[in-house]
Formats: sequence, structure tokens, C-alpha cells
Amino acid sequence: MMIEYQNVTISYWKWDVIKNLTAKIAGKVFIIGKNGSGKTTLIKATAGLLPYKGSIRIEGKEVKEIKNYLGLATNLGEVYNLGYTINNILDIYSEEMNVDKGLFSELLKEVDLDINLNLPLFRLSTGQSLLVRNILAFSSKPKIILLDEPFENIDPARRAIVAEWIKKFGEEGIITTHNLDILGKFPDYKLYILSDSKLFSPILVKDFLESSVVEGEREDAILTLQVSGKKVSIVKGKEGTKIGSLGTIDRLYGV
Repeated sequence: MMIEYQNVTISYWKWDVIKNLTAKIAGKVFIIGKNGSGKTTLIKATAGLLPYKGSIRIEGKEVKEIKNYLGLATNLGEVYNLGYTINNILDIYSEEMNVDKGLFSELLKEVDLDINLNLPLFRLSTGQSLLVRNILAFSSKPKIILLDEPFENIDPARRAIVAEWIKKFGEEGIITTHNLDILGKFPDYKLYILSDSKLFSPILVKDFLESSVVEGEREDAILTLQVSGKKVSIVKGKEGTKIGSLGTIDRLYGV
């Protein structure tokens, strides 16, 4: 299975957030990038929630032509606007997307989330709402997961549990984040960096976190990025700023 992007451009008004992106993604991968880099935009287009130019294919099928693909699940809030209460959402998605209500309850207990299911999602805290949407995505036992910032506004103990769910559920997919600390739980996952509308070649998470960032283009670079109009190189060794110490990808842009 594979997610394929061919000359993909995604625009808001006249601004190209993603421009002429071409990539093939297999397995479960992370895409990191600073806030506003286009991570959420790319996830939304891949989920069929935003128009795009070019081609996005999942398992060889054009996203624009897919309707009710049962093998895919996401935590994007727009997907769960069909029901007024959480119970309504569960009823709808157990019918339409094979969400397992029993598994949903089990995962709620795993994160010790005691909430009133007769409330709408918007009445929950930001972190609670995201946890519920994460759980809804996993509860359909999907083949493909599209998770946008699944660790945001969640405490460290629950982040660790969400990380285990990501490893357990789905054969393929994309997880976006700008938080580098959580990546240590996924050392053997491939990681892409989204910057200046480009998706830079994959690198193993463990290699990325053990590397440093230096200004300029280097021959010994594992990866060279265009960051806000200047080139920076990801290199092995002690020279430069250790990536694992940055905390968030946003700080890479201040190096």
C-alpha cells in the first residue's frame, strides 16, 4: 500500500500552501514542520477535505474519486461534525465507518478519560476533544491513519499511551507533529520534513534526533533543508545544535 503525491498544489485563496509536491509514502511515517508549514493542509487534502491540483492516490485510487473509504481514519475535527453529541457521533460512525463501540470504551479507559458522552465535542477541553478524536480514529481499526498533531495539549502520560496506539493501529499512514520530544518513542519510523512547500527526503527518526543542525550546505549532510530562504544542513557529530535538544521543530528555524 502507498500514498502517492504527484505535482500536488493546495491553495488558500491565491496563496499556495503546498506547491508541486511529489512523494511516495509507504508504511507509517511522521511529517514534521513548524506551525503554518502546511502539515494540516496536506493531511486534509489527503483525507479528501480540501481541493487540490495534481494527483493524490491511496492504494492507487485518486482521492477525489474515493467515497466512504472504510480503510482510512483520521482525527481531523471536520470529520466528526455530523453528530451533535459524542454518542451521536459513535452511532453514526459505527454504521458508516465501522467504529467499534466496545474498543472506543476500552481506549477511553486506557487514558482514564471520564467524560459525559451526551456532550458535544466542543464542550470538552482542547486536549480531551483531541483524545476523543484520536480514539474514534483508532476504534475503526483502520488500514491507513491520518493523524494531525495527535499529541497536542495532552499530558505526557497520555501522550505515551497515544504513541502505543499509533504503533498498534494501522498498517500505513501519516502522523504530523512539530513536537520533537515524542519522536524518541518511534526510533525506526521514517520522518519527512515539510518546509517551504517541499517535502524533504525521509530520514530515520533515530538518525534525525542524534544529528545536529548547522548553517549552510554541507557535503557530509544527511539532509539539506531550505529554511526561510536559507540553507541548513543536518549532520552527524557534535558540531552545531543538537536536534534532540530543540524540543520543537519551530526552534530549528531560529538556529
